[in-house]
Amino acid sequence: MVYELLNTPPGHSTPRNIGITRCVLVAFLASCVMLLATGCQPAPQVTDLLRATITSQVQTIEAQRAGKPPLLLQVTTEPQTTPSDLPLISSPSTSVPTDPLAGLVYRSEHGVWQIDETGKAQSILDESADLHIAPDHQHAIFQTSGGDTWLVDYNQQNKRQLTSVPLRLGKWLPGGEQLVVGMAPGENFWGYLAMLHTRSGTLQLLADAGAAETTLSPDGQNIAFSAIVDEVGRLPYLYRLGETPALLKLSDYSVQEPYAGSPAWSPDGNSLTWITGNGNQQSGFSMAYTIFQRASLTAHRAPPFHLEYLLEDAWPPASGWSSDSRWLVYPLRQAARPILVIWNVASNAQVTIEDCWDYTWNPQSNWLACWSTGRSEIVLVEPDINQLIRLPLESNTEYPAQYSAAWNPAGLFFVFNPGNEQVWMITLPAEGTFTPHLELLAFQANRILDWLLPPEIPAFDNTWKPQAIPPTPETVCPLAPPARLTLQTLARVTLDGSNLIVRSTPQAGAENVIARLPQGTLMQITGGPVCALRPRMTEAYLYWQVTIPSLQLTGWVAEGDSKQYYVEAIK
Repeated sequence: MVYELLNTPPGHSTPRNIGITRCVLVAFLASCVMLLATGCQPAPQVTDLLRATITSQVQTIEAQRAGKPPLLLQVTTEPQTTPSDLPLISSPSTSVPTDPLAGLVYRSEHGVWQIDETGKAQSILDESADLHIAPDHQHAIFQTSGGDTWLVDYNQQNKRQLTSVPLRLGKWLPGGEQLVVGMAPGENFWGYLAMLHTRSGTLQLLADAGAAETTLSPDGQNIAFSAIVDEVGRLPYLYRLGETPALLKLSDYSVQEPYAGSPAWSPDGNSLTWITGNGNQQSGFSMAYTIFQRASLTAHRAPPFHLEYLLEDAWPPASGWSSDSRWLVYPLRQAARPILVIWNVASNAQVTIEDCWDYTWNPQSNWLACWSTGRSEIVLVEPDINQLIRLPLESNTEYPAQYSAAWNPAGLFFVFNPGNEQVWMITLPAEGTFTPHLELLAFQANRILDWLLPPEIPAFDNTWKPQAIPPTPETVCPLAPPARLTLQTLARVTLDGSNLIVRSTPQAGAENVIARLPQGTLMQITGGPVCALRPRMTEAYLYWQVTIPSLQLTGWVAEGDSKQYYVEAIK
């Protein structure tokens, strides 16, 4: 508990309970008229008015920060009370959160859990999987070890299988009912750009160009992606929902390099960063992180860097913006060592961090945390004042590469998992230049997934009956070749040089032909199959309804005949 000591008149000190407990930092500002309390929790008996006053004062202090260190520092940490047995509890109450871990979502070998406002873990999924939580916190997507995609609906209290088509999961659209996905993904291939509609479980193919990397604009209306054009080349595309993907003309921005990949939207939606480059495997590559301002058609480049070759034909990773769109982080490798460059796009000021790769901005954009695998330490950076703090973990422990982390919404608590089952928390100061507090928490997790603002996700009841997709009944069409296609999958015209007829109805004839597709044309199977006899022959066609994104056309195609297949699935 924190008390105020009034020394008036002199010699007659009167302690007064000010209603705050479990502070990790207490400091008077230079004026000596306001107390800075960071990471504190209101005592249970504190009224809502006092809670609001305390919160408002701390926010005011941070907003008016003048860059001067406090005159007095007093660390008064108290052990955290965190769960170790991961109990299943009922739906969370509506009380004001009092535990610093409230809202943390993590995965363990027993399932997915969320810390409630009392510091206890509640089950939100009974399977150990990466849970992609919708913006409304009422839906979530996960994938099984076999590659099936499932939806958890906390309102309807069920979980149901959406599709068995192999997908790479991207970001939710703001409405929380659609998810950007990549169909038929590969090791260095994000997939064919598509939209997963979670209400119906249907997949909508958006572009027939294979995407190497993708990013969704903050308003959810635009998708930037790079298409693979040869062994190393990338071409930049912009897709606006409901329209046709358009090639981004680099020359419109006075950019001379022919290639652009690894896009990243700024959080304010005004800028889009690409890695632009030129070169080949023999001479090497000259590249630069380039910021494109769409409104003014201008480009602003970071200092270029040189690569002798691209590892496994993979481009460098995308840059990362701070939440306020002031700072841009881009990872490099020099002499096989990872380096992070933090670049202020307005002033061109830079901060360089060696031996760091995985990084996370806090929501307020004043701290960045990155993990140094080689040194087994967390590096905290406050770029506005060029402050860097290294916090080493146990030196005799070897950590794997599967690092994960999250900041709490207030930006003062940072939780990370270095790749084993340990969970560490760092408590940061809101003022001053001194070492933050690092502690090992008392529960285990193998991945940190998210840290949510209220409302919390309702508790998962493992009595819910999962609803798997029933097996598709086999279509009886004995005079046609055996079906190799299935609903929702990606397919293409076989590469034998023949054109494929698209029909308006699933039957042969000259009157219903609406298009002819050249070999390799991409399509998505959206309906069927329908068995139809070939006129005047003892054979039949198995027709599938398809969508061809390059033509924005829907029609019917035959899968093949007794001699050959016309369409093949993309694996």
